[in-house]
Amino acid sequence: MEVTYDIARSWEILDCGEQYVFQLRDDVFWSDGKVVTAEDFESTFKRALNPDTNATVAGLLLYGIRAARDFHQGHLDDPNEVGVYSPDDVSLVLEFEEPTSYFLQDPSYYFLLPDPKHVVEKHGSA
Repeated sequence: MEVTYDIARSWEILDCGEQYVFQLRDDVFWSDGKVVTAEDFESTFKRALNPDTNATVAGLLLYGIRAARDFHQGHLDDPNEVGVYSPDDVSLVLEFEEPTSYFLQDPSYYFLLPDPKHVVEKHGSA
């Protein structure tokens, strides 16, 4: 049950477990040759929380993230209020409502594997 590195080259758990900062590798590519970025992860998490996707499992995996429940349940319209952001191509920050010691196991669940944002933007739900 030990968590190992894959796309992340490192991570830090800050603020007594209320913030996770992942540093991604810059040598991981999508099948079309584009680099996998932190923004791909951010958009995947926020897309899962978008009420229009009807993703019921999002509540189980992501409600600990700041404002995730309100956004998923339609009480908050701005996805930028959700505590997931990518300050640059290789940094992904998650801010939680309270210490969340179990989160490192969650991203391995298939539902949270990243989607290439550029492909989702091009093809939408198709």
